[in-house]
Amino acid sequence: MRIGLDGRFWSKEAAGLARYSRELVKNLLTIDRKNHYFLFLLADDYQNLDFNAKNLTPIKIDSPHYSAAEQFKFPFELTRTRCDFIHFLSFNHPIFWSGKFIITVHDLTLYFYPDFSKKTIFHYQAMRLVMSNAIKRAVKIICPSESTKQDIIRKFKNQKSKIKVTYEGVPAEFKPMTAAKIERFKKQKGLTKPFILYLGQWRAHKNLIRLVSAFEMARKKFNFQLVLGGKADSSYSELMTKINQSSAKSDIICPGFIPESDLPLWYSAATAFVFPSLYEGFGLPPLEALSCGTPVAASDISSLPEILGPAAMYFDPKDLEQISDSLYHLVADQELRKEMTKKGLEQAKKFSFQKMANQTLAVYNSVK
Repeated sequence: MRIGLDGRFWSKEAAGLARYSRELVKNLLTIDRKNHYFLFLLADDYQNLDFNAKNLTPIKIDSPHYSAAEQFKFPFELTRTRCDFIHFLSFNHPIFWSGKFIITVHDLTLYFYPDFSKKTIFHYQAMRLVMSNAIKRAVKIICPSESTKQDIIRKFKNQKSKIKVTYEGVPAEFKPMTAAKIERFKKQKGLTKPFILYLGQWRAHKNLIRLVSAFEMARKKFNFQLVLGGKADSSYSELMTKINQSSAKSDIICPGFIPESDLPLWYSAATAFVFPSLYEGFGLPPLEALSCGTPVAASDISSLPEILGPAAMYFDPKDLEQISDSLYHLVADQELRKEMTKKGLEQAKKFSFQKMANQTLAVYNSVK
């Protein structure tokens, strides 16, 4: 088959979508020598593509997400390759594309937690139209968890038969670092106290304002720090206001966007990892933390119990006392951390991108 792959989220700053895109393509090319893949990339990603294969043809395009070109130019760029079908690696697709296609729906945040501070109502409605069209017209739908599958079934009727769950994974470099590397890293970053790490987007549904409040409460009982990793979002100014006004401001560290190469060290250096999200389609950061031997406290909602299993300490993400108690117990109880580290390393072994690629290839082979 001639298979098109939409790689427009290839840039590493696209975080989870970039990880999914890169790992899917890399692992598909490792396991599949029969089909030929056409990878559609924006100019910078095309220029910097760092691997190749005999059955891979990179295609440079000029149709970014959320643009007029995506809707009116991208279909012509796709047509030239004469692919049997296209796999759009998110819901973004040209609604006038008449060819056969598969989509990956990572979550339904757009429906459950729309971010009106970022997009106008017009843009929001346009994105909903694109997602709805994609889900209804795709020949197959891939999603990263049973939780997301059920969300799609509830929101969009009569789609169950074409949905396939393919769990994501963690690259091999996400593993516990040596004590010497951790100490050098802490010294380099000026990390002088035990700290709990959060990593991810700064958006309303990530529940970070409650996390800061819970940290203030827990810090009264134990001297530790909170590191909020991720790019600050100017449209979510409430969080920076909360941090700047916090009684614990001196112990809240915001390192900004963390390069992928530094992530295993941040996870390994952390005393624990916290993920207080109100909604997740999968939950890649806490799984990465488990792979690095870091104990995890997480919300007891949506996909997180499904992915983290018995390896996390769960809390109601709307209950400040529960979040605060979880933070306190994880920094204060060394035996608890040892037990959770052991469980976490075992849980993380259940997930791999190679397994995901094999399951995705099975979906491709089922397309008629």
